[in-house]
Amino acid sequence: MLADPPPPLSYIYRMQISFTHTLVLSAVFYLALNSATPATDLPLSSPVKSSSHYPAVLSKYVNDYAGVLKGSESQILHNRLSRLEKETGVEGTVVTIDSTKDYGAVSLEKFATGLFNHWGVGDKALNNGFMILVSIRDREFRIELGDGYGEKHNAQMKKIAKETLPPFFKAGEYGAGLRAAVSDVSEALTGWTWREWTIQIATMLVGYYFLVHRRGGLRKVFENRGSGGSGGFSGGRSSGRGGASGSW
Repeated sequence: MLADPPPPLSYIYRMQISFTHTLVLSAVFYLALNSATPATDLPLSSPVKSSSHYPAVLSKYVNDYAGVLKGSESQILHNRLSRLEKETGVEGTVVTIDSTKDYGAVSLEKFATGLFNHWGVGDKALNNGFMILVSIRDREFRIELGDGYGEKHNAQMKKIAKETLPPFFKAGEYGAGLRAAVSDVSEALTGWTWREWTIQIATMLVGYYFLVHRRGGLRKVFENRGSGGSGGFSGGRSSGRGGASGSW
């Protein structure tokens, strides 16, 4: 009886890619379970300026310097963004200001990118944060994405900037508009199909099983994770390429 022929090289190559993919995803999953206690929000107080031309972080998830959020709207946004980070690792924050002119900014886009980097929104290694910045008196807003997303979500962000936010803001419903925008941005950045979620979770669990027996084997790759930001942020960066701007 003849022995089975060896597998083709293309099959072996695909298996190598799959194994590498498993290790990378498992390392992220492992570190998420074994990371230090996440930073909590700083106490809220009246808006203050830092030594630079950017406001100091008062809360990791919601900084309503313009004072346009009513009642429990700020807490609702806080809860949604906190849950998003715990479930996906994505750091998101909402900021309202009276005007960029108060900070000597030339344009909302430059101010948003500068503020994003000054605070360090998003994971330092993955650059996966986002910021929704609203300038009330200027009647402008910016959805700023970390460099980890590149420009691949820009079309979705432009749709949110055109269709989601303006109707609410024109009616003065800033809280409702921001809740809708946070939901849309979160879905765009993290939304996977059921099949994709199943594959990713199965892959991570299998890889995690092996990684726990090699404790710390890949930790050095991510040794700078979760450091470098301010106000509880993790040190993410943006070049201003990802996101969208709008007005009402």
